[in-house]
Amino acid sequence: MKVEEAATRLGLSPQMVRYRMRHGKLPIGICIQSDERWKYIIYPAWLDRWLAGSPVEIPEGMTDLEVEKR
Repeated sequence: MKVEEAATRLGLSPQMVRYRMRHGKLPIGICIQSDERWKYIIYPAWLDRWLAGSPVEIPEGMTDLEVEKR
């Protein structure tokens, strides 16, 4: 899901979604920094859980494959 789509569903600006995801305040996917650029992977199921009030918790050090299974 694109950041813009998630932002619309959340009623936030895309910039705010990116900021909150990077700072661990919006657990709807993962952020990866490479070559000074950020990539945002948003999982629709996680967004649905956030909107329903039961967000996914991502333990520190979890691998991408482990994260996707949640």
